[in-house]
Amino acid sequence: MVILQIVTKEGGTLKRKDFMKVFVFTTNLDKIWTSVKAQFSKDCIELCTTVSSIALKLFEARDEDAMAVLLPADEEELIDIYFIHNTLLFQEIPVMLVLPTKDEFVEALGYRLRPCLMCYREGNIAEAVSALKSSVRTKTNIAI
Repeated sequence: MVILQIVTKEGGTLKRKDFMKVFVFTTNLDKIWTSVKAQFSKDCIELCTTVSSIALKLFEARDEDAMAVLLPADEEELIDIYFIHNTLLFQEIPVMLVLPTKDEFVEALGYRLRPCLMCYREGNIAEAVSALKSSVRTKTNIAI
């Protein structure tokens, strides 16, 4: 569990707030990133723009309440994600995956990552983002 300590101006007391950390991988800051970012507070979400940075963040968060949202821009990025998946064993961290295309190879590779939620860039991801927010709020796995 990630604990955020906030120092308030009222007598310098500390308040604590529990939240699940959401790590988002994307190299394309498009409307999908904007819609995911809009659903969470700044304290809850962290952007990673390289595969190595998401790998490092997920490795550091392996014992915490965390979730990965992966938005690969193309097949190459998805392949790179697949290789870090095998190294870091995402099985302990829930993954939402937004596939770049509906190509058979891309789809098969997406299923190999075993995400708890998978959708396509071409589709309407509003439901997926809503389910993601709900799962983070209740700290449960996504079931769609």
